[in-house]
Amino acid sequence: MAKVKLNPILDGLHGKLGKRVFERYGDEVVVERAPEPGHAEATRVQASQREISRLAVLYGKALLADPEIRSLHETAAKAKGMPAFALAEGECLNAPASDQIDLSACSSSLTA
Repeated sequence: MAKVKLNPILDGLHGKLGKRVFERYGDEVVVERAPEPGHAEATRVQASQREISRLAVLYGKALLADPEIRSLHETAAKAKGMPAFALAEGECLNAPASDQIDLSACSSSLTA
């Protein structure tokens, strides 16, 4: 993987060009070799992961279809330096974490 400093004329370059792929990560452009298509059939685990990814994409699209929710995600994503769709998709893929749950009101039989 090579990082390149592009000429201002080529600053907007991204995507596939020949056998190279230009990807933008924040302010950097990374050049990688284009992936070669695979010929083997997907394993059960790969097929399962692809289905999870497909559902996450559908979730992200549905979430961002609502203008109010979309504006919230765009604001949060900008603060994190990532696309709003990636943030929405990540919500589907990652369970929310909380380390500030107060269990003091629960009975001891439930917490043991």
